[in-house]
Amino acid sequence: MLLIPPPLYRPRRRIKSGAASSSPGTSLTVVAVRDVVLDGDSVRMTLVFDTTQAAPLLDVSAAEPAKWNVRYQGIHFMGYSLNRLNYRSIRLTTSEAEASPGANELNYSNAPSDIADTLGRQLAAFTGRPLV
Repeated sequence: MLLIPPPLYRPRRRIKSGAASSSPGTSLTVVAVRDVVLDGDSVRMTLVFDTTQAAPLLDVSAAEPAKWNVRYQGIHFMGYSLNRLNYRSIRLTTSEAEASPGANELNYSNAPSDIADTLGRQLAAFTGRPLV
């Protein structure tokens, strides 16, 4: 007579619905633009992001400022400098490019994004963010 042993049973943990996932849920967002200053042929501003002290912005020294552009007072400006001020703010400095009629706005092209926080959230491209 041939005996066949029963298959081995390994209990598996069930994943509870609503449990936190390890992947980031949303992208990084600019929540405010502050301190917009026209200084000769450049514009400086502070960009405030939706980060916390527990999950701050990463270093931006290798980020490409040319991905940022601004239209301010009828002039188009291109980004040339980014400096991280604190866990949630970056100083963007731009230089004048050409006349461009229209509303004051901030644009970011992220191919690929080089602004992120410690949670791995990256800033998505956007256009037409008003400068208030």
